[in-house]
Amino acid sequence: MSNYDVLAGMQPVTLATLQSTLQKPEERLMVQTIRDYMPFFDRAVFSKASDGTRDVAKIITKYPEGQARGYNEGWDSEAAYGKQVAYETSMYRTRSPVDYDRYIHLGSKGPKWRAQEDKRFQLGMARAMVRRCFYGIRNEDGREMLGLRNIVVPGEIWGDRIINAGGTTANKQAEFWVINWREGDIHLTVPEGKEVPGLFMDVGNTPVYVPDQNGKSYRALVSEMGWDLGISVFNPLNIVRVTNIDTAKLSEKIGTSGVPNLIKLLTQALNRIHLDEGRACIYMNENLLGWLQLQIQEKANVQFTQKTIGDRLVDVWGTTPIYKLGNDVLANTNPVLSIS
Repeated sequence: MSNYDVLAGMQPVTLATLQSTLQKPEERLMVQTIRDYMPFFDRAVFSKASDGTRDVAKIITKYPEGQARGYNEGWDSEAAYGKQVAYETSMYRTRSPVDYDRYIHLGSKGPKWRAQEDKRFQLGMARAMVRRCFYGIRNEDGREMLGLRNIVVPGEIWGDRIINAGGTTANKQAEFWVINWREGDIHLTVPEGKEVPGLFMDVGNTPVYVPDQNGKSYRALVSEMGWDLGISVFNPLNIVRVTNIDTAKLSEKIGTSGVPNLIKLLTQALNRIHLDEGRACIYMNENLLGWLQLQIQEKANVQFTQKTIGDRLVDVWGTTPIYKLGNDVLANTNPVLSIS
């Protein structure tokens, strides 16, 4: 049995940096599989929760500014004011059973076949985890994590972190995100005391009986997989949400009335956030990225290139990488977000 206790004692860490520390081929393959399918994790920072399964801190809305004084004049004490918030981590589990007899009958090809079966589960969970990072709604199911779309919402704290593209077509809205990952400001959260935080996989090599779809039992080799994860956002200055991008009106002709100008929106977003080299990135679905590329072709002198970052060739806007996510992860069918 392989026990992936590889994140213990390492924080902050990304899956990209984690992969470089792994010794076992099956461990490296698991992490590479997830990264290949979900580039979201390349820069996302993992950090332990501050209070067991919860990450608790204050979102500062008013900072001490100091007071001018003259000779023989005193000054008052000050404090930082804000809102205390707590983000919960959640547990997600699945298992991959493979028929033991088939595994044996395949001979030397058995391990490769089993690895391919496990890979499907890894890909499915990775996709679901990233979607939860954006769309998770904890108040509907107390077991679910709270996602960014339900954290960065109109209001006092997050209002100026949202750029409204002005789309109006019902259930045809898309959005993209600019995130500057920093431990303590915005990070993926794993339980404080868990020995295998974030991601694990146990590969069982002893056959056990599992039920089939008819309730009868057969011998199988079982791989257990799971994530223990949440997302914490404590500093609004490190995130921007660009929303209400009307997919029904997308075109490469950005001079046409009503067409969302993705070049302009991206420029506005990057100028609203503090960008740390090696930490900041853009998350955009494949539909928006395709239209952005078409709009760029119609406009000269746009700083859009491709660059190898780590071991991945990515699109880059200026110095900030754009990580493409599937339309099934960042949807094109969101309702219009009401922004007063």
